[in-house]
Amino acid sequence: MAVSALLVLAFALGTASGEYCNSHYDSSGTYHSGFSCPRYSDLDSAEYCCGTYSNPYCCSSCEDSQITYGALCYYFLGTGAIIGIALGSLAFVAIIMTAICCCCCACC
Repeated sequence: MAVSALLVLAFALGTASGEYCNSHYDSSGTYHSGFSCPRYSDLDSAEYCCGTYSNPYCCSSCEDSQITYGALCYYFLGTGAIIGIALGSLAFVAIIMTAICCCCCACC
């Protein structure tokens, strides 16, 4: 039971899509339904909805996204960056604590 739940979770995470481009009317008034990025015809990296609201398309550039507007691109850190920040913070705290202990304690 647990194995099947893990497989379903892994499949769901592996098939998670990017941004959703809303339905729209083009310049000639034709209705187009919304779609999730990337579409089948796009590269896997094209997970952002770019372009204008009357002519959206999937792209791989966060700065060109209609939804994140470029300003939020820098808040999406990868796992490696988060681990690096955490380890660097721990090392900094350890160095400060060692310096405080050596200056204040008679054992050093």
